[in-house]
Amino acid sequence: MPKTFKNIGELTNEWSQAIVAEIYKKSQELAPVKSGKLKSSGNFKYGASGGGKVSYTAPHADKIGNNASRSQSSTAKVASSRRTLRSGKNVMVRNYTRRVPKKTNKTPSQTSKSNFLDRATIEVMTNSKLLERLWLQVGGGSTPVIESKE
Repeated sequence: MPKTFKNIGELTNEWSQAIVAEIYKKSQELAPVKSGKLKSSGNFKYGASGGGKVSYTAPHADKIGNNASRSQSSTAKVASSRRTLRSGKNVMVRNYTRRVPKKTNKTPSQTSKSNFLDRATIEVMTNSKLLERLWLQVGGGSTPVIESKE
């Protein structure tokens, strides 16, 4: 039996919250497990106006999934190297510190194996059958009812 909603916003908010819950469920499946601390630190919260947020609070979560796609860099000390100047002359450069950028995920489709939260989001959002099932579940059928103000 179709559910009745006050407006279209109420329906879409409920649908987006169902999607957040599904992303959390998928991230729990994909989370790497050694001690279980990462998986047990996972949670999700619904937003006041729909949607929500999935997060993991274990100390090592940033390294494994939450922020794995953020750009980071480190430094490396170089004892010496040869450089070619614009003029074509080769010179020896000694004892300097070089900034080395770490590789990042440029696009969501190129997520690393360790970034389970991005993978979970992509798997849910690209699964049209799952999204349709959630829509039918939230709306109580293929045609949810929006109340009329008349």
